[in-house]
Amino acid sequence: MNMPALAALLGAQSFVPPAGTDKVNLLLLHAFHAVAAERNFAHAAVALRMSQPTLVRQVRELEDLISVPLVIRRQNAVLLTPAGEKLARELQQLFAQVRQSIAQVCDVDQLVSGCVNLGLSAAALTSTLPAQLSAAAATKPGLQFHYQELSPQAQIDALLSRELDAGFWYLSGDTAPRRLSHQLIQREPLCLALPADHALTAQPAVSLKQLAQLDMIHYETGEAFNNGFLNTVCLAHGFIPRVAHIVQSPLSALTLIGQGLGLALLPNGYRQVSMPGVAMRPLQETVNLQLHMVWDSHPAGTAAARWLSALLAD
Repeated sequence: MNMPALAALLGAQSFVPPAGTDKVNLLLLHAFHAVAAERNFAHAAVALRMSQPTLVRQVRELEDLISVPLVIRRQNAVLLTPAGEKLARELQQLFAQVRQSIAQVCDVDQLVSGCVNLGLSAAALTSTLPAQLSAAAATKPGLQFHYQELSPQAQIDALLSRELDAGFWYLSGDTAPRRLSHQLIQREPLCLALPADHALTAQPAVSLKQLAQLDMIHYETGEAFNNGFLNTVCLAHGFIPRVAHIVQSPLSALTLIGQGLGLALLPNGYRQVSMPGVAMRPLQETVNLQLHMVWDSHPAGTAAARWLSALLAD
């Protein structure tokens, strides 16, 4: 044992690693590991597919950097010093851990294991999307699916910061936020939510034109069926909607409708939501919303997003 190390063990001073220690790299350690395994430079060079002089030079460089002799060279064999034996044992564990880590990384990329983090808007949660995602999860039992209910803007922020693998909400038109890709997952018609005792509940389906003089409830969700979209739909059928109330979510609109305070156009998935005093009717006209999957379009985007985009393509 060299004197600085002995002094440190005796408590006389703190041991300071040699200055070259921070220059040690895996290439040098791998070279020594092969020599330690083969106990022969020629055999180790063949295993590493390099020339013997290059291998000898790398082992000597490692010894010089850490200021510790590791091998004793004999004509036909290599002996390890006590320090070399210790390093060989440590490297055996290190490289085993590296191989295991690489295998786990490959499993994540190939979706054998890992977590898939998905964002869904409140409206997307009422669609058939959750059932589709459950079916997809059943094909990948090693994956854990984590869902978060988030507004579109919160999903955008989480996607750009790589906190989500993919997001789902209703997009209007053919545009997605900059730097993000999007893909149509499903089309869903609008339906009418109205008080259960309203005269229009006597009809099996309601025309948009019948809403011209009625109090409407609008909402700002950041999705395709916001105020601007609904105004456009009503204008296309010859009237400007009479907006009596503005709320932040469809569920808030349903609460007001249950109190007889107006009507609202909602994604068809809300027909499965039971709310006291609220009835649902389809529209005579076909007005479809488009539910999209949105993800980071960077080449380093997650494998989960690529898999889901192929699986859920409309």
